[in-house]
Amino acid sequence: MEEGLRDVIVRALWGLAMGLVAVLGLFFVLGVEVGPVHSGTALLAALATCYGAAPTAGEPPSEIRISWRWTIPVTVASIAWLYGALLMMDSLHQAIHGTPAPALIIQGWPGLIGILAATAFLVFAHELVHWVAFRYYGARPRFLMFVKPFPGAGVYAEGHPLPRRAMLVVALAPVVVLTLAFVALLTVPQWTVLATWGAAFNLAGAVGDFAMAAWLLCLRPGTWVEDLRDGIRVLPIGESERHLLAEGPPPTTGAKG
Repeated sequence: MEEGLRDVIVRALWGLAMGLVAVLGLFFVLGVEVGPVHSGTALLAALATCYGAAPTAGEPPSEIRISWRWTIPVTVASIAWLYGALLMMDSLHQAIHGTPAPALIIQGWPGLIGILAATAFLVFAHELVHWVAFRYYGARPRFLMFVKPFPGAGVYAEGHPLPRRAMLVVALAPVVVLTLAFVALLTVPQWTVLATWGAAFNLAGAVGDFAMAAWLLCLRPGTWVEDLRDGIRVLPIGESERHLLAEGPPPTTGAKG
């Protein structure tokens, strides 16, 4: 158990869950009616707790591998973020349309199959945004699915290291792109159920991305990392410096006077 608590990803995941639960619990105790600002504040506070908890694990490890130790905190954080995201989308629906978001109704096997198909499509869309972000930076990513230590899907670009700032963009791109898309879709009355639950499931499924971003932020600027099939690693200092030299100095602009 002690070894698990020293895991930077485990701490980041618990930060995501506990930060959100603490803020929403405070709103409940104070009798605050949760609106878009409150729910958004709760999610941002959870992110701050996540990124604040990661450095407490000590010196960031040079390599992260998917571990069974993540199973419980991933599950708890996902459930917390599903609830928080539903609160956010429901409050946005009320602000836009003046009524609560319609309930998700599953009617028999056809409805269940439709939900499973929609979930599979959402997972594909989420990973596709990762893929596009990798390609933007010149990497050649691959899709994968895994069942151990817990079921999941992903995109990796082994053999194509990226600077830390680029990997941060890759990690968080699906959260930003798809959340904005679902919020825009929420304005269309016929698509509000899809928008509400799509955004909620996307954010709940992104807790691993948030935790990985927390680890990346613990690394020193200029570090290069390589996304592996079952994890991610920091390139040795000399290798990182060679990549920095190959990347060249940032462009400068001069002023004429």
